[in-house]
Amino acid sequence: MAWFCLMCRLRNEWVRSIVRSRWGHGSGLFITKMVVVCLGSLVAVSVQQVDAGQLVSLPYSNARAYQQSSQMVWETVQEVVDAWGVRPLAQDGSSRILISEWKRFSDFSESPFLQSVPTLSVGGVQTVPVEFQLHVFVSPFVEAARVHVATVLRTELGQNQYVHHGLAFPANEFFRELEVRLGATGVTIPFDNSNARNSCLSVSRGPSSPVDLTPVRGLADVEVYHPAVQSEALVILQITIGFDGSVVASRVVSVNGVDDESELFERAATNIVSLWRYRPAERDNCPVSVVATVAMSFGRDEFRPLFYSRTLAERELVSGSESVMRTYTVDHVGLRKPRLLEEMTPQYTPAAQGRQIEGEVWVDAVVMPDGTVGDIQIARSLDMKFGLDVEAVVAAKQWRFEPGTLNGEPVAVEVRIALEFNLN
Repeated sequence: MAWFCLMCRLRNEWVRSIVRSRWGHGSGLFITKMVVVCLGSLVAVSVQQVDAGQLVSLPYSNARAYQQSSQMVWETVQEVVDAWGVRPLAQDGSSRILISEWKRFSDFSESPFLQSVPTLSVGGVQTVPVEFQLHVFVSPFVEAARVHVATVLRTELGQNQYVHHGLAFPANEFFRELEVRLGATGVTIPFDNSNARNSCLSVSRGPSSPVDLTPVRGLADVEVYHPAVQSEALVILQITIGFDGSVVASRVVSVNGVDDESELFERAATNIVSLWRYRPAERDNCPVSVVATVAMSFGRDEFRPLFYSRTLAERELVSGSESVMRTYTVDHVGLRKPRLLEEMTPQYTPAAQGRQIEGEVWVDAVVMPDGTVGDIQIARSLDMKFGLDVEAVVAAKQWRFEPGTLNGEPVAVEVRIALEFNLN
């Protein structure tokens, strides 16, 4: 492996606060009402490398387009919420995001709505969901209206509670009532819509301006659920943020810190990002779809669960698939190694700084043929609790190289990068 070492300069950086119930700011806070939490720590770091393939659509497909304006549809959404007797837990009119409080199905005992509640399997046992939560997003960034409705269901089995994502129920019922009130039927939005563009981009504007990734930021809080395992983990994902601000596809790049429980953390991370909403990137003052990297860590401080994440928008999505290419090691015969051109210093989080955590994070990264950093994974962890591993990933993704070459042609090469956190 090639080694690229970095002495970190201390810089102040905010860390997401862990709160019980609070509407997030632009950079995003998280409502940490935990059903199950991590109970311990793991010293050794293992990596579950996920097969690098195309981005896959997220586990729910409840998104529809309407001919009406987004403002009109947003107002109708609020009527449906009121009719269902569901109180908003978090609501923002400018972003047109509504997250409801948990609503028990027993409250609909006199309604046909209850008759369609499906049974779910938990450990081979069939159980009926007891309550649900709505996540509704009417994008304010495109016209006409594009509506995303996700639902999270909770079941109970003995003393345990289980959370289920990605189900069409009761999102479909919500759409039915919405469409009755609108007097219109929505068109399903294909999630393989990477070639789709906002209509404003069809207007000739002369030379295209660069993509402005600065506006890409989180808009909404979601509840974060830790898998019920005694482990810490850091999950790295590649996501597609659609031009309407929704996350339309994701791919888990690696799960770091666990072995047997990697599938649980992979599923938890995918479910979490499926509920996230962003202010999209722009080109020529028009929203565009972009590819981004998300790094999220699941940890625990004594009796308190911890969650920390960062999103780094990288580039505009210009095709429907991400190509898969061969990756070479630096000791491959005839390979000319990548050469570092530009490095980014990782930032301390206040929580890690206050605990005076120092040391190195090692990451294995793929230097792409264009010199950017592609897939990345943690080779040696320093801190999964207070954000330093996440910050190391974000910094490494911003390094730039003269690409490695083989027979004179640029190729993808895996290198190891050591990023040092030093309070001095």
